[in-house]
Amino acid sequence: IEPKRTNAMKDSFCVFQELGECVLHLSWTVHSDHTATMSLTLEQEVRWLALGVSRYGMMVEPPSRAVVADGTSVLKRTLELKKLGDAAATAVVDEIQDLREHSFSRVDGKSVLQFRTDVEWLRQHADPQSGGMWFIYAHGPYGDLNQPLGYHG
Repeated sequence: IEPKRTNAMKDSFCVFQELGECVLHLSWTVHSDHTATMSLTLEQEVRWLALGVSRYGMMVEPPSRAVVADGTSVLKRTLELKKLGDAAATAVVDEIQDLREHSFSRVDGKSVLQFRTDVEWLRQHADPQSGGMWFIYAHGPYGDLNQPLGYHG
């Protein structure tokens, strides 16, 4: 039996280390149907976890987009300032919720967010010149998911 061949492209990296151990790991698979499966694993159980994309590399810089998960939902959100000069962004739930194969689990001291989305959603905030983009993440032990200003990077 030959292994199934796919046109998928896979990659992963350690986002953050503590004492030489990877505590935040991001991996993704880009599929031939122009979708990508994203997986963010945090070596800590948290109430909510978010993964997104930003041209500027900050979760709080509008109009960054993120997938925010808690124990009851996995939703696309857009960070927006309610008015110019606001110190805090609001994570507004997107009108279109087209995530596929999404999940959020907290098991054995780990929190894992997984989802499949269109590659275009990931590219929306790429730098127009270089095509580069920043993956952004945030997580929190408590608080309002509409104000995702926990630990981020």
